[in-house]
Amino acid sequence: MAVGTFYAHFVDKRGALLAFTEQAAEELMGRMRASAGDAMDFELRLRRSLQALLAYSDANPGVLRAAFADAAVIAAGLPRRASLRERFAQNLSQGLRAGISTGMIHADIDPELAAQGIVGYVLEAVVHGLERGIGRDELVENVTRFIGRALLCTRQGDGNTGVVK
Repeated sequence: MAVGTFYAHFVDKRGALLAFTEQAAEELMGRMRASAGDAMDFELRLRRSLQALLAYSDANPGVLRAAFADAAVIAAGLPRRASLRERFAQNLSQGLRAGISTGMIHADIDPELAAQGIVGYVLEAVVHGLERGIGRDELVENVTRFIGRALLCTRQGDGNTGVVK
């Protein structure tokens, strides 16, 4: 694309980055919402969301790595909230608050802090797992189990109705 054409669409690099991140976020979040459907089970929703994330990554090579980058690193001065990573964390923290209010999620966690940690863990675990050649199903199950054990007051789907310690 010629420079003049670029600036006909975007004011500057920041505008292009924000548009790119916004488009990737909308596409991915839409796919994840559709994949999770109306499942009420936390682990099932997480599992389906992770599967959608991996499918999106396969269909759009390189997009997630760029979209998850901290926008402030790419273009100094952009607000942190511009990154896809931050948007995921905000969305997850809302879900965690809802889970806390229903008694599904441990009440003694800070939803925003936990959400930031979970998003970081998921990104790093997925990259590491794929680099090690771990199968998609095994990767999704391991990540889901780890997060479920950390957050859930009771394990869903394993017959354990007691408090996870």
